[in-house]
Formats: sequence, structure tokens, C-alpha cells
Amino acid sequence: GIVKTIDGENQLVTKEEAETRFKCDMAINVLKEARARLMQNVEGDLQRVLGALDKATEEDEQRVKEYEARRTASLASVQKNLEEQEDCWGKIQQLEHQLQQLGTQRFEEIKRRMEDSDAESKRRTEHQQFMEALSDHKKRIELTAYNAQMALDAVSDAEQMVNMSHAAVEARSNCCNTELKTETLSLHKEYLEYFRMLYLMLGNLIYKKT
Repeated sequence: GIVKTIDGENQLVTKEEAETRFKCDMAINVLKEARARLMQNVEGDLQRVLGALDKATEEDEQRVKEYEARRTASLASVQKNLEEQEDCWGKIQQLEHQLQQLGTQRFEEIKRRMEDSDAESKRRTEHQQFMEALSDHKKRIELTAYNAQMALDAVSDAEQMVNMSHAAVEARSNCCNTELKTETLSLHKEYLEYFRMLYLMLGNLIYKKT
């Protein structure tokens, strides 16, 4: 009766252990797949942001070069205009009409350069805001990637804990089986000793009867 009871308890523990292990494995696999998909999406977003940062930097450098070229050309043009005006002052009466035209050209050039300077200043401000927004987004993506990695590590730790628990239960089960075998052998020895005692008593009774 004791042996059957212990065997039944061992079978029940083994069945519950298998069901628990199966549920844990299913949950861990679901978490792994979800985190892996998240990591793929995060890596894709990060690559796109890095590409946008590189493209924006290249465009900014090109625009700065173009602006500096325009500014240099504008300064040269204004300087030339001033020099031509100085030459014209000696010929003021003959070149009055030309002086007026050059003055108008100078005014228009300065006006265009001022407008270009304002536009460039506005563009730089917008570019700086854009770069800051991209940088903030990059930090958020990197934080998401870090959190995803931490979640994967937690899943791995949980899986390791489940494996350790399973090993502990299995070790306990083996220990119980060993103890059961030892108790069974001891019980058999007691039965044998009792049988030997009865056998000797029976022999003595038969001998006395004779």
C-alpha cells in the first residue's frame, strides 16, 4: 500500500511538471518571437534614421558651399561696382546715366544678398531643428532597442530558472525513487526474517510433536 501511494504521487508530480514545463516553454517562445520582431523593426528604423542623418548632413554641406560661393561672388560684384563708381565720378557728367544704372544694380545685388542671407539663416535654423528632432528620435530608438534587449535577457533568465526548477524536481523525483527502492528492500528483508522465524518455530513444533 505504501509503495503504490508513493508511485501514484510520483506520477502526479511528473505529469504536473510536464504540463508546467510545456506552458513555460510556450510562453517563452512567444516572448522570444515578439522581442525578435521588435528588434528587427528597431534595427530597420535605426538604419533609416542614420541614412536620413547622413543625407541631411551632405545636403547641408552642399548648401553651405553654394551659399559661400554666392556670398563670395556677391562681395566681389559689390567691390567691382564700387570701383567702377569711383572711376565714374571723374566722368560724372558723361557717365551719369551709367552711374545710375550701376547704382541700381548695386542696390538690387545687395537686396538680393540680404534676402539670400535671411533665407540661408532661416534654412540653417530649420536644419538645426530637423537635426535635433532626428537626434531625439535616434535616442528614443536606441532606448527602445536597449529595453528590447533587456526583455530578451529577462526571458533568457526565466528560461534558465525554469530549466533549473525542472532539474531540481527531477533530482527530487530520483531521490524519492531511490528512497522508495531502499524502503522496499528493507520491507522485503523484514518479511524474510519474519518468514524464517515462523519456519523455525514450525520446525520446532514438528520436532516436539515427534
